[in-house]
Amino acid sequence: GTDGANALIDEYANAPTAEARKTCLDALRDLRRTYDALFALARDVDPPVVRLAAVILGDLGEPKGEELLVEMLQHTDANARRSAVAALSRFPSDRALEALGVSSRDEAALVRARAVAGLIARRDLRAVPLLAPLLDGEDDREVLYAAIEGLGALGGAEAVQLLIRCAQGEGEHPLRRTAAY
Repeated sequence: GTDGANALIDEYANAPTAEARKTCLDALRDLRRTYDALFALARDVDPPVVRLAAVILGDLGEPKGEELLVEMLQHTDANARRSAVAALSRFPSDRALEALGVSSRDEAALVRARAVAGLIARRDLRAVPLLAPLLDGEDDREVLYAAIEGLGALGGAEAVQLLIRCAQGEGEHPLRRTAAY
């Protein structure tokens, strides 16, 4: 039941090696009540508990975990949202891509930065239009520079045009007069 899943989750959290964590994950996959336990952890009031649930959901990599991670993007704690974004970055689905795009506009810069990193890591040109709005409206320099670097890494005609516009100081960004933002 959920007691067994909770015991394995505790073991995972305290596992001394990657191999031990993998063993815990394999066992969690075999339990019927794993998602019941993770569902409860994801709604816990303690943000570190929520972050642990996000990490495990990402490591499990299963569709029902992805659904729960998308819900976790509404959590009040920015670090919990960041953990959910990091976990979603591991899912190859269109839904995860869309969730990362939405998270790139989160109120917290640490969430936006993680979403940008997740979009770039996918090496998917569909991320370009999700990153483009950051060139005109991102107020955190680190997130802005990560988006610029990411567009360069992704490449493609659309990304190149956006970067040219950025280098020429065009666009709506308040810092556009500095040419290179």
